[in-house]
Amino acid sequence: MKLRNLFFLSRANLKGAKRKKSVLVMMTLSVISVVLLAGFLNIYNSVLNTMKNNIEFRQILISPTLVTPNSTLYGVNESNIDKIRGIEHVESCDKQMYMEYQYTTINKIKDEKGNDITNSSEELSVDKINTGIDEQIVDSQSSVISVKGEQLKDAPVMSCIIPDYAYPMQEKRFDTSMLLGKTITVETEYQFDLYEKNEDGGYIQNRDITEPMTYELKVVGIYHYARESAYGGSAILISPETAQKIEDMAVSGALEGGIDLDDYVKDPYARNYIVTVDDEKNADEVSKKLIDMRLHTMGYLPVDPSMTTFVNFFTGAGTFLLGAILLLMVICLFLSVYTNINSRRSEIGLMKALGYKSSHIFIGMYIENVILSIRALIAGVAVSAVVSLIVNAINSSSERLLDHSYVMSFQVFGIMTLIAFAVILAVPLLCQLIMVKRLSNIRPQEAMNA
Repeated sequence: MKLRNLFFLSRANLKGAKRKKSVLVMMTLSVISVVLLAGFLNIYNSVLNTMKNNIEFRQILISPTLVTPNSTLYGVNESNIDKIRGIEHVESCDKQMYMEYQYTTINKIKDEKGNDITNSSEELSVDKINTGIDEQIVDSQSSVISVKGEQLKDAPVMSCIIPDYAYPMQEKRFDTSMLLGKTITVETEYQFDLYEKNEDGGYIQNRDITEPMTYELKVVGIYHYARESAYGGSAILISPETAQKIEDMAVSGALEGGIDLDDYVKDPYARNYIVTVDDEKNADEVSKKLIDMRLHTMGYLPVDPSMTTFVNFFTGAGTFLLGAILLLMVICLFLSVYTNINSRRSEIGLMKALGYKSSHIFIGMYIENVILSIRALIAGVAVSAVVSLIVNAINSSSERLLDHSYVMSFQVFGIMTLIAFAVILAVPLLCQLIMVKRLSNIRPQEAMNA
């Protein structure tokens, strides 16, 4: 029996199928559910897990303490550092090598050829740019993603990424994309968190500020500004390697200027120490152990509990809805196969009398469901694509940087479409396999009995 003949017969049988419309509707809903529900369930859980693994949610700061007669807190020292590193779930305990936040001013802009183009146009006005970008922050794990240009993790030393808008708190925003590829000269009065030895033991905190220093940063990327971003505002973002080089320049300049940095440079414990935990869920346990050791801890940054609650609720409700729709599809298809066989017993008996084998009839009935599956896939993917584009557009234009992580990529959409197609092809096959014995038991005599 040629496949072409079976396909022609399947199309003819499909026109008179009783449950065709209900099966098509359930298959279409299943495609939409798998592509959209399963797709966004995967995205939301991936974002939450990625956030929990970010280092800022797994770090605890230990600071040298001001020792007074009533003080019971201590910083890291030779006698307790090994004990800290030996705490379960602690990955490392290292001294803080640079200051993460610095107030800055941009006072010069050069083009790709090194020509000074400061204030040569409204877009290159340093006064306007400095209105919104007045700080420099270290992105220790490149958690902010560039929407244009290079990512910070791929950028060379002494480069940076900047927000897409300057002075975003104003009604009118200033596009900074003109700075991409340019070199900016940054001026800052570098701040050190100094801890000088106290006569009674321990350290006294004294934030020192050096004389103004200048350095150049090449703008290699643009990131989307959001009021609720990980850093809370628009700022120049630099890598740890760039931050360390700037710190070294600041230390050299301070020493040359006669500023006392002896403890800062020579004493390894005259600094903040950062304890990194292996998993965000263990941070609270480690923090309590550090407090029990009477260490002057600054706590850790917890993941927003409202986000965890929302993702858990969305995951639970979405999984239930997805499971319910797939279950209804299985029931609908099973009933369709069962009805199809029972209502066509005489037809199947006649086909067997004409020489059709049970396997031929099985394949023909499956082709009917494959045709419905393709129709359902086209309709389901069309609806899913429209909904996905709308959701992506809303998330992409959101003021919340986090919303930009919830954009479904073409790759994810394609993978979910393939999974949905596999599901609506596999379920009818499974239903027919369950009924294959009933199909095989039909004899040619059924046609005569009818």
